[in-house]
Amino acid sequence: MLTRSAAIAAVVGLAAIATAQTRLEYQVSLAGEENWHSSINVTPGTSVDIRARVSYVGSQPVLGLGSVIFQPTISNWVTTAGIADSYFAVPAVGWSPDGAGVYGRITYPRNNSTNTSLSYVGHVNSVGGTNYLRIALPQVTNWFGGSGNTTAGSGVLIGQINRDVEFRPPSVPPFVDLVSDVVVFKFKVTIGSTSPVRSLVVDTPTNGFGNFQSATGQRTGNWFANYIEPVGSIEAAAFATQAVIHVVPSTGTCTLLIAGALAARRRRE
Repeated sequence: MLTRSAAIAAVVGLAAIATAQTRLEYQVSLAGEENWHSSINVTPGTSVDIRARVSYVGSQPVLGLGSVIFQPTISNWVTTAGIADSYFAVPAVGWSPDGAGVYGRITYPRNNSTNTSLSYVGHVNSVGGTNYLRIALPQVTNWFGGSGNTTAGSGVLIGQINRDVEFRPPSVPPFVDLVSDVVVFKFKVTIGSTSPVRSLVVDTPTNGFGNFQSATGQRTGNWFANYIEPVGSIEAAAFATQAVIHVVPSTGTCTLLIAGALAARRRRE
């Protein structure tokens, strides 16, 4: 039987877990420059790097990320022939150290497939009259909640094998115990060369996360409470912070617009 103090401690521990959060933060930079911000202004034809960073937010001590699964989305995606945006597909296997021009899963190793030809592809879904690019495995063609995509489990899978578990292979990279602002995924998009002026929002909606909290059904990221558990026992509610790509007129377009306005003014005068 639990003592009163032990029972209180258990309740406090559960409350800490319940209020913990996994923050997935998106940032953008001109391709290859590694100059990261929450928003960026670009002209048509520009390539933009996008990265996702993960952090634990809460008072419960954690020792490293167990896993987080997510599907990135980008709103106001253009598919019209001749002015279409494009996405640089990245492999779904392996991982790479972070660096300029490096794309795919970063820092955390987790191979969920041995098929080296498999990539995270850009699916285009129209939702409420808006086109979205949505990044997931090739077979998951529907928007969240649609057939084959009710759990978001075929999104970008990030995770690692715990440090001191018995089955940890000697060949896997070292355990990563960082829990704040850790880059986990990078990809690149190129804005159409004659793109209209618009804003593209990079995000993952709540139902775009793939882990579930066992007690509540909440979408989560899982974190290790000790170095021997095989699965992260701290289930922290997942949410994303957005990044925005603002497409602005090119210098040439601006010059033409100004010239046209001045000509129109002279005619009126």
